[in-house]
Amino acid sequence: MRLTPALAHHGEILRVYGVGVDSMFLASLAGVNLIEYPFSRSRDSATSLGRISFWVPPPARTDRLFYLGAGVFGQTTDTTKVKFEDVFEPNDTVPTNIDLDVPGPWPGTFLAPIIFTNPALAFEPVERSKSGEDWYRFPIANNNQPVTFFITYPSISGDTGIRVFLMDSLYYQANGDPTKDPIEKFAGRDSADFIGTAFYRCKGFTFGPPQASRESTTVALKTLPSRALHLLTNFTRAQRYGLTVARGYFTADPRIGPDAYEENDLCTYADSGNRRIMLSTTFSDTLTIDNPHDIDWLRIDLPGTGPVSVRLRTQSRPFPGAALPDTSDIDLYVLTTPNPSTGQTLSPVAFDTSAGSNNDISTLLNAGSSYYVAVVDFAGVPTRYSLCMARDLALCTPIPSASLSPATHPAVTRRGPTKGPILESAPAGVRSLFRLSSPP
Repeated sequence: MRLTPALAHHGEILRVYGVGVDSMFLASLAGVNLIEYPFSRSRDSATSLGRISFWVPPPARTDRLFYLGAGVFGQTTDTTKVKFEDVFEPNDTVPTNIDLDVPGPWPGTFLAPIIFTNPALAFEPVERSKSGEDWYRFPIANNNQPVTFFITYPSISGDTGIRVFLMDSLYYQANGDPTKDPIEKFAGRDSADFIGTAFYRCKGFTFGPPQASRESTTVALKTLPSRALHLLTNFTRAQRYGLTVARGYFTADPRIGPDAYEENDLCTYADSGNRRIMLSTTFSDTLTIDNPHDIDWLRIDLPGTGPVSVRLRTQSRPFPGAALPDTSDIDLYVLTTPNPSTGQTLSPVAFDTSAGSNNDISTLLNAGSSYYVAVVDFAGVPTRYSLCMARDLALCTPIPSASLSPATHPAVTRRGPTKGPILESAPAGVRSLFRLSSPP
């Protein structure tokens, strides 16, 4: 039996050659099971030599390979050395480029939509009171197409110690200041927006709605905000993670697809198209939270002058005949739209963060102005929901009006609505990730 390479990083592919190896159903290093690489099993009909490949995941260590298969088992005589860093290191100050224009590794198979995947990457150990970063850049020639990003990582006691940011602008300033944590040296253009697990960014301002902890981040985009997206992960503890990028728009529940207002996961998308709504009287439609912790941004323009009364309501729409209770929990926010000429910032005007997905806001807004409406998935439960918005005491009825099972949230502790949606709970280094600066 022969193995290559003799020195493997986490996330690297270990190739095994020999008689009967294509029948393996288990391979491990130091008690850690390796991950089989799809479609790698083969056998030479002339020599009867087989081959199979595996990803080497953390926390696999240097050891002799243990294997088990149909008629084969034991340990190899040679030792495979494992280096405790992943195959893309170093990518903390210089990004790993992953071209989204190339074909995926498995064309012509059911995995054909996958452009890139690696389920065995590593957040390496970091110094005490420090953090680490992994940085990926995804260039693409045609950004007018759907792409889905999947990042998976196990949580520990409800806190992953991981923050994930998907953005359209990022650079690193090596200013030589040894007192700064590396993440404090990251910046982007002033107007850059991003989707993050700790907070979002809208036109230079932080929007940090409370959300339940998660073990993965899925972001499906119908169109991309630029021809070079960046993914930055900030972590404080060593653990395994996986990264997959697929061509197409994928959702957690195939019954819940993108609604008519996608793409609107970034606030700037709400400035145009059907996402910008002239609220003369009423608006009512059905939208979707299509992946866990999704966010929907809309923008409303209020014609006229003077203060006007506006009511906004949401209501979840579980599928007919659903036997289980509705566990969805979306929150509703109304925020001012940033305006550099007047100095107006992104600020909450009104919000409903009560448990469940039936939200109700009545507030006075200024006619002649615009506001963002953000619908945030707190619980991480994809759902259809109805949204209605009405002004001047017009009737606001979500469609269709449904009789819903009571929502249950047994493992979730809500932040009280008096806390407010603009939070400063992210670590200082993460909050400074996008300071107001311009590329050199």
